[in-house]
Amino acid sequence: MVAPIFKFKNVKVRLSGTSPTFVYGVTPYVASLAGRTLDEGTGVNEVSTVVLTVQISNITGYGVPSPAPPAAQTVSVSAFVQNTTTSPPAFDNNNSRTLVYNYPLIANNAFDPLSGNLVLASNDQLWVQCATSVSCDVTVSLLEIANATAS
Repeated sequence: MVAPIFKFKNVKVRLSGTSPTFVYGVTPYVASLAGRTLDEGTGVNEVSTVVLTVQISNITGYGVPSPAPPAAQTVSVSAFVQNTTTSPPAFDNNNSRTLVYNYPLIANNAFDPLSGNLVLASNDQLWVQCATSVSCDVTVSLLEIANATAS
């Protein structure tokens, strides 16, 4: 399958645990992670991705989701980038690089760990971690761009 020249995506993930959570990767398609990996049939060398924004929201004190988040509080958030061919993606502390570590995200607030755009290439992955379970939502806006091929 030939990758589309441009494909915008929004990825939405609720961090349910306290371990680093795979948010998005320029990695082979994994059915259980559909929308967070490349589309089925698209190769990791066919596209690069420009991450436009990473919105991390503190949802503590907001009782609607199930299971309900804890009472309103400041939570510590970390974000990482790594490159690995492991499939399905698995976090590798030795291979990851930190975008932000233990950032204090106050209740009823949000932040973006990027100060600009982030380019992800073959097998690059974005991971986010919150120190408190069911306390953060992550929304990523990105653009997958087909890599040029030489003729």
